[in-house]
Amino acid sequence: MSELHKGSAPALEIKGLNVYYGASHALQGVDLGLHGGVLSVVGRNGMGKTTLCKAIMGLEPASSGTISFGGQLLNGKTPAEIARLGVGYVPQGRRLWRSLTVDEHLRLVAQPGGNWSVERIYDSFPRLAERKTNGGAQLSGGEQQMLAIGRALLLNPRLLVMDEPTEGLAPVIVSHVEDMLIRLAAEGDIDVLVIEQNIGVATSVAETVAVMVNGRVSRIVKSRELAADRDLQQRLLGVGQHAHDEEPDVAPNEDGSEGGALVQHYRAASHALPQLTRWSAIDSMVTPLGKAISADAENVSGVMVLAAMDRAGAQAGTVAASLRAAGQKVTTVDISARSGLAALADIPAHQLAAFHPRGAAGIHDGGDGDPRIGIAEALRRLLQATPQVGGVVALLDLGEALTMVPALVSALPGTPIALVSEARASELGVQGDTLVTLTAHDEVARGQAACAAAAAMAELLAPATMDSGARHLALISGLGGDALGGALAAQLGKGHRLLRYAPTRGGTAAAARALTSGAAQAVLDLDQSDFADRLFSGLIDADPTRVSTLCGAGRPYIAVLNGGERVHLRDKERQGLSQRSLDRAEAEAVGRSYAEALTGAAGEITVIVPTARRDTAAAWLTEAFLGAFGDSEGRTLLRSPAGPLAAETLQQVRRCLDAAPPVGSARKARVPGGAYAVNAR
Repeated sequence: MSELHKGSAPALEIKGLNVYYGASHALQGVDLGLHGGVLSVVGRNGMGKTTLCKAIMGLEPASSGTISFGGQLLNGKTPAEIARLGVGYVPQGRRLWRSLTVDEHLRLVAQPGGNWSVERIYDSFPRLAERKTNGGAQLSGGEQQMLAIGRALLLNPRLLVMDEPTEGLAPVIVSHVEDMLIRLAAEGDIDVLVIEQNIGVATSVAETVAVMVNGRVSRIVKSRELAADRDLQQRLLGVGQHAHDEEPDVAPNEDGSEGGALVQHYRAASHALPQLTRWSAIDSMVTPLGKAISADAENVSGVMVLAAMDRAGAQAGTVAASLRAAGQKVTTVDISARSGLAALADIPAHQLAAFHPRGAAGIHDGGDGDPRIGIAEALRRLLQATPQVGGVVALLDLGEALTMVPALVSALPGTPIALVSEARASELGVQGDTLVTLTAHDEVARGQAACAAAAAMAELLAPATMDSGARHLALISGLGGDALGGALAAQLGKGHRLLRYAPTRGGTAAAARALTSGAAQAVLDLDQSDFADRLFSGLIDADPTRVSTLCGAGRPYIAVLNGGERVHLRDKERQGLSQRSLDRAEAEAVGRSYAEALTGAAGEITVIVPTARRDTAAAWLTEAFLGAFGDSEGRTLLRSPAGPLAAETLQQVRRCLDAAPPVGSARKARVPGGAYAVNAR
């Protein structure tokens, strides 16, 4: 929380705000407060979100009501005066100068003496450094948004107002913007008001979301509650409706068959697609039904994404979009057993059924009773007939996993398979190093696991030509290390690539193989949440020997003391994930436990210790760690004057990596990877 309002006035306080456009009442008595961190505001088009931003910045006059920034009244002030007070603005549409270069944009607004400098912007957005001599009109949409954010940060604001910062951006750039917002919140120097239509972004960067309806703030809701409740999203925002939710237009079967046989012809519903969000990504990212794949699956290759589209279609679409953004060819397959359902998939259910020796009858009229058994056989034959399947991401429920995973493994020996399901690997009756399971038991965990599976598969299958001259690093991250990993990836740029693994037993084994095979140069341990979870019955199914195992691989082990002051739990009441901070005794126990693990391990170990605020769990953990960490040969302890996400800390990590010896070949070994398993206790 910034010094402006720590223990005093809120960063932003709006009371009874009314704004008119002529006779149109755009904002109707808006009451809203931001006391620190990040607050997301969501709503459909025309609900008054952009008008709210303009009123805060003095671009639209308030008819009545007040707007206060850190206790200072903004009413009647000009936009320039508001900016000088410390309010930054990233407008919708970016509003860059076409004739100015990237560097000219930044240096035009840079102010000496602040935390944010032009060099720090280039460190945070390496792509801008590469394009510093390009004009504003020569940048892609994502690059323009990076520049707009950088321009606002160079004013060193205490409050940043962002109007739909991810609108129209590719998923990879959206993820980068998310990481930046999470980093700003963690550093605490800047508070942020984010206006968004993307529910996934809004709920991931802020703990609280304000919902605007018809010019009013109709509800303030916890992010995890909104993210986990599709019905609530639909009621408040009207999202979640997809083409396949409508009654499909179905033509008769060519053979005139009726009853249980799957229909043979589908036509997608003709209404317009909804606004693209993480919940509706499948509608605009997946090939329409009109471009169906023939029964011989000619020229199909790349990654197959398997899901019952009536249940997991949105997650499948997000996975497919992420993989395509990473340069992978993707084929989506609908494994639904429901008859007569039109779904947006490259291979819809009726075409999958054609691979069964008896066609649709072998699935719905078979003697086995369970149609999933027939679908498994059709799937096995489809995969055997499909050339060059590089990998599979399967989003399956328990019954689908039990019947279909054995068929996947037998049809694709040696091919990496990432399974997101309620089933554990031990329950499936299959063996093999190529199967990675990410277990999840609720909507929130399934969404997280699906994104992790897509990231792991994209990392694993990245073409070797993309890795020319790059050094690969094994990233060990708990549930709290994703923000630091994203910030580090942006800092490292093209010279390094991260192979993400988990602190679980399977993740540790895979990371060790990556190190010993030469696929990875070093270990980056960016989060110690698994130590906290293992000691205090948290969510992560941790490997207690991961430090000694990975240090024994003979490569440098670089750790950032971060994240171990929280325990991740399953919230039974809300059917989601939650976390709690450790008390002093618990935090000290985690610090000592991690220090003892490092002291007892062999190999070259470097620990970077960020600065933590006094009388916090992070500070207690750090004090206990420093008291127990053994100072011996091969052990290096580095202090950072800032937090884990700060540029100073990231620069220290980079210097350690640059000093690490190369591993010889940049060729990527085919080592199964995956972020972590979200296992219930």
